[in-house]
Amino acid sequence: MREKEALSSDGREKGDYETRYKDGQCQKKIKRDAVYITVLMLLAMLGLLLNFLCFFENILNLTGDRRIVFHKIVYCVGSGLLGGATFGMKYFYRVVARGLWNEDRVYWRFFSPLIAVSLSVIMAAIMIKDVSSSSSLAVTIGFLTGYFSDEAVSKMYDVACVLFLKPDNTVNRDKINELIEVEKKEDDDVVDCNEI
Repeated sequence: MREKEALSSDGREKGDYETRYKDGQCQKKIKRDAVYITVLMLLAMLGLLLNFLCFFENILNLTGDRRIVFHKIVYCVGSGLLGGATFGMKYFYRVVARGLWNEDRVYWRFFSPLIAVSLSVIMAAIMIKDVSSSSSLAVTIGFLTGYFSDEAVSKMYDVACVLFLKPDNTVNRDKINELIEVEKKEDDDVVDCNEI
């Protein structure tokens, strides 16, 4: 791999080191987002460590099968949060570096890792037999579900349209899809932090 390909493609010239985000309020908001995603990642790792030490089961006095299933589901949920936070962190540093960060996506940045947790819970429920058979499988399923939760939610919408819209209701489905395309185009627009 050439050196140029290995570097981030943020469109900057060599030696261009100053921030694109000159406004102090904008910088504070970027730091807020960075702290939030870092705290979520640390909480996920702490939760996984405490679960490894059976901390939660001991506090709740769980025994037998309940203890085993609870232990594995906490692994799945904790690793789901870790996956969602990892994806959020990757997304965050890329948009900041490329000058694409904007305040309008704050709710996506805040809620996306939490959506990852809810999807991990559902995946744990769907795959309970597999999850309860192996701690490493529970962590793997949780992390992958969390990391790819954004794409999973989009695909769930497609599945819901197929399952719940009547075949003769294709006009409504087309209208919904058109609205989504318009939203996607609007999301791609860059908002200058100085305008916030």
